[in-house]
Order: sequence, then C-alpha cells, then structure tokens
Amino acid sequence: MNRLKCVAMCVGLAWPLAAVAEEEPTRFDHRGSLGGHIAGGAEFVSSSLSSTDNGLRTLFEAGGTLSVTDHLEVKVAGRLSPYPALLTAGAIAGIRNSFGYAKFKTFFDLDVLLHVATLVNADGVPQPARFSIGPHVAFGAQYDFSQIAGVWSSLGATFGFGSGLRLQFELLVGLQFRTYLFD
Repeated sequence: MNRLKCVAMCVGLAWPLAAVAEEEPTRFDHRGSLGGHIAGGAEFVSSSLSSTDNGLRTLFEAGGTLSVTDHLEVKVAGRLSPYPALLTAGAIAGIRNSFGYAKFKTFFDLDVLLHVATLVNADGVPQPARFSIGPHVAFGAQYDFSQIAGVWSSLGATFGFGSGLRLQFELLVGLQFRTYLFD
C-alpha cells in the first residue's frame, strides 16, 4: 500500500511539471512579425543616364518588413552602390509574398525603386544628380534557421525611367531578423 501511495504521489507531482515542460511548436511563418534585414550582392546596370552608370558593381541593402498576413509582407529599404567616380543610392518599397510555412520558403518581390546617381567628372567636379524610377521584380528563397532569423537570396530586375532609361539586374544574399510584436 505504501508503494502505491508513493507511485501516486510521484505521478501527481510529475504531471504539472510535464505540462510546464511542454512547449509550443516552433513556428516559421512570419505572421505578425516586424523585421529588419541587411543584404549584399552584385548588380549589372545598362543605363542611358551616363556612360559611367554602366557595368558590374557591388550592391548593399538595409531595410525592414511588416507582416500583413501569413504570406504577405510590406517592405522598405535603402540601397547603396559605390563605384569609382559614381555613387548611386536608392529607395525601394513594395511587397514580398512568400510560399510555404516550413523553414524553407520561396518568395517574390514586387516593388518600386527610386534610383539616384551622383556623378563626378574626370576633374573631380560633381555633376547634377540623375534619377530613375520604375518597377522592380525579384524571385528568391529563404531559409529560417530559427524562429526569429533567416538567410535569403534573390535574383531581381528593374526597369527605370526619368533622366534616362536604366536596366538593372541583381543578385542579393541577405540576413533577416524578426520580432513578433504584432502577433
């Protein structure tokens, strides 16, 4: 009888501990998240803005996202592309639609990109800034290695018009961090 009481007492004490130890499953959707990202890569530009604004160069991006639904995020970012005798900057805003709930997702971006190029002539004299604005489309994949962070890569293209025509192709690799403030 004492043995039965001892077993009953142990089970009675262990039951609440087991319930506390039970965790919610890790989620990898972005619903309710506020995120930030940094990315680096390369861009190839063909432009009538200036003969200097053509060719292959590095590209850096930093921005943020706000999840609207399970698969749709609103995003804004700033871009910088340093190049000899040229500094280009951009602002990008749009949506990212992702597919999948697991750690691995695919996505597409549909944005508007405003691009500004500041040129310096051979004598080092700054020239008037030239701009373009146009649609930006990108496709990519993301791997969330934790609930609050993931890595991603995308291929994109932009067709801009303004001071001239500008066609840009890009490859970016980035890191995204999230918090679930709005969930």
